[in-house]
Amino acid sequence: MRTLQAAMLCLGGLCACDGSPGEARLEVFEPASAELRWRATVPSQQFSVEAPHGVENLLRVFTSDDCWDANYTMDFELSSGALRRKVRSQPREGVGGPATDPRNPRQCAPGFVAQSVQLSTNETVYICGYTEDGVLTAYSSRDDSERLRLSPSGTPNPIVTGDLLLLHVVEPEGLEAHSLVTGEPVWSWTAPESYTYQGADLERAYLLTEASGEGYSLSLADGTLVWQNDLGCDSLSLAGDALVCHQTLRDSSCEQE
Repeated sequence: MRTLQAAMLCLGGLCACDGSPGEARLEVFEPASAELRWRATVPSQQFSVEAPHGVENLLRVFTSDDCWDANYTMDFELSSGALRRKVRSQPREGVGGPATDPRNPRQCAPGFVAQSVQLSTNETVYICGYTEDGVLTAYSSRDDSERLRLSPSGTPNPIVTGDLLLLHVVEPEGLEAHSLVTGEPVWSWTAPESYTYQGADLERAYLLTEASGEGYSLSLADGTLVWQNDLGCDSLSLAGDALVCHQTLRDSSCEQE
């Protein structure tokens, strides 16, 4: 049935098929140690994941392969990898960024919105990356004073975790941590090669390098290396209390034209 569906799509001029759907491996690692928790195979070359808010011990996987009708929603137990549910679903639409806070004291550059952050001191700061002059800025909600100003050597949309702002810098390639309470730099780390992913929880930052697929974890307290591991991922994401690794096993031969 799937072969017939794919052939019909190709005859309609949508894609070119030779009879092989995609397949990928999903691996879940412990964030503190990079120890493998479990792995599973999913029936699609592409997938995304999330840990739904308010639902304990659940990893939701969305597969996407229109030509082979392999669009599924799959629910796994985050702790063990047991499959709870697998249903067909529609392709997911993109998710937008944070909404603009009506109290935003400054106007960000076109294409960017201010991020509102509540600090441990109960103060609210607004982060704008980037402004019209190409810098990243943070402002206090109390008096609209500038808390920090960073040069355009980093990439847009930094990560905020706790009271820290983590910025991917490109010259030299690495990661910088800045305090949103004091506006001062806390630590910096130079990457051994270019990296494509950065994420963070309340204890550690996580990075995946581009060429080798090497994974790194840094302590948020001082930027020291917690672990380094050859994860072998094509991409990496943080979901709930787990690091999720995506590895393509077989490319889909039914490609969009």
